[in-house]
Amino acid sequence: MFTDRKKFAFYYPGFKVQPVSWVPVGQEREGSKVNHAAVVNVYAGLTPYGMTAVHVVAGTSGRRSTYYTKKGAESKNITSAEYKAVLTETLIPQGQKIYRNHGISSWTLQQDNDPTHKVAGDVVREYNKANGASISLLPGWPASSPDLSLIENVWAFVGARIDALGCKTFSDYQAALVAEFKAVPQDYCKRLYAGMQKRLQECIDKDGGKTRH
Repeated sequence: MFTDRKKFAFYYPGFKVQPVSWVPVGQEREGSKVNHAAVVNVYAGLTPYGMTAVHVVAGTSGRRSTYYTKKGAESKNITSAEYKAVLTETLIPQGQKIYRNHGISSWTLQQDNDPTHKVAGDVVREYNKANGASISLLPGWPASSPDLSLIENVWAFVGARIDALGCKTFSDYQAALVAEFKAVPQDYCKRLYAGMQKRLQECIDKDGGKTRH
């Protein structure tokens, strides 16, 4: 199961407004400065049989975090404690359910090498022991390798569908995000996995360089 975190930015009316404009020489730009877009920061998991639900985390606009930094301040970014909650509440149990529903008892969880993800090893071992599961953690995932992660395609797929809706409020945008992830077609997920071998081969052929994926 491919997993990752993504910030989805809300722009109304459905397109990105660039904070630049052309003006004649000697004149100043009169337009007001564009504010930062509101964002929804989420984790999700991709399997050949569909997606897990999204798990909203710190970094989401207007969301008060219940997690704190080592200095005791409210965390504005993902922490190891919050990532542990992401794993135990969403990614692992939902991944387990999806695979078991398709007769698969052993599966592998992929994640990137974000420092907060180091807790995953202990979390997976504890879950396996407590639930009689057989989940393994994919080791040695290379840094900065979006070309190899199938979930990057899902981010783009869902992002395009949400932008096409033209949500007028941030609350509508958040609700649409959750709904669109639930509606990701299973055949789309299967096609992504079916093309993994070609993706890997292209990466090898380019000696680790950027691929068309």
